[in-house]
Amino acid sequence: MKVAAAIICVLTLLSGVARAAPAAAPLLELKAQSVSWGLVMPIPPVANLVVGTVDKSKLDQCVRDQRLQPRAYRGLLLSWAYPSSPGHQLHVVRASEKYCGLFYGARDFNYYLIDEHRSGGRSSFRLLLANRGDRLAVLPAVTNGFNEIETAGCNAGGCRIARMAFDGRRYRPVQCDESVIRGKTEVRQPRRCGSDTFPDDQPPAPTSRPRR
Repeated sequence: MKVAAAIICVLTLLSGVARAAPAAAPLLELKAQSVSWGLVMPIPPVANLVVGTVDKSKLDQCVRDQRLQPRAYRGLLLSWAYPSSPGHQLHVVRASEKYCGLFYGARDFNYYLIDEHRSGGRSSFRLLLANRGDRLAVLPAVTNGFNEIETAGCNAGGCRIARMAFDGRRYRPVQCDESVIRGKTEVRQPRRCGSDTFPDDQPPAPTSRPRR
């Protein structure tokens, strides 16, 4: 009886191990068609880095179209900040509900990851990633001091999805999937990162030249 009880105990433990815990929920999820709650206007140094990536004359036109004060670029942006590691604050920036074509496509949007490094009572800022896609998720896992992310680019048939981690210099794909849309369900399957010359988080466009 003692042997049987021990076997049952071991099997119970093994079954518990086999049922792996579900993946941790993202800290933040962004989509082109909806602006998430909890985002606020970015602080000026963060907004300035984003502004530096786009055409200033077109941005000024967006400011006028939205009837904002001249150079009130922060009014076009929203930001979310998270302490990614000691001394580092990760700022995630996207466009606000005040539409500006520089930051939105037909179904995708621009997003930016900015590091705020705090040391000696002062902060320095650097742009880690400027990208465009249909979805962005910031994940709890941290690599080399910064949160991993999942990015996706989609077309009518499905998406190409990349989990990306910071390698010490920039974000790179570490795990890739592709999906197809079946009814209202998105079905994912693994694919090898870098298997073609298109970005791993963007769907191939037959009429476009591949981008490296």
